[in-house]
Amino acid sequence: MMDWRNKKGFTIKKILVFVAGIMFALILVMGIIIKNIRRPQPVRHIVRDLQMSLNNYRAQEEEWPFQLNDFEKDSDNDYIYRVTGEKNAVAFEKMFQSETTYFDPSVLLTRINGECMTVLKALKKGYTSIPMGYPLSTDPREFRFFTVTYDLRTDCVRVSN
Repeated sequence: MMDWRNKKGFTIKKILVFVAGIMFALILVMGIIIKNIRRPQPVRHIVRDLQMSLNNYRAQEEEWPFQLNDFEKDSDNDYIYRVTGEKNAVAFEKMFQSETTYFDPSVLLTRINGECMTVLKALKKGYTSIPMGYPLSTDPREFRFFTVTYDLRTDCVRVSN
């Protein structure tokens, strides 16, 4: 008679430990992958939100929150208008004065009189002309403002950094 304990091969315990080890490793790897996928690119995320906010304002109010005479005409193209730097406030000013919330002002940053603060804090302090921007990831003390570009041919607005 053969003793079943002397057979060569894997026992159920060994298989379960192996499967558990593989599952643990997969969970760790998937956690790292998901964390990196879900981590928003801060500037790109804000740019997309600002563009959507401008378009939502246009859809609801049937006008843009800016006047073209507030923009500078692009020297290379007669159809392109833009505001850059601290002047980008003119593209968003009516949105701040609106009763409708088009974006979350607590996640946007501004620099007014050399002080960096959230747009929400600037609104609470009574500022109305609020340019929006972001600190550089390489040097958080360095602050850049967004640029708003309007294309007259397509009636489209684009926010860029």
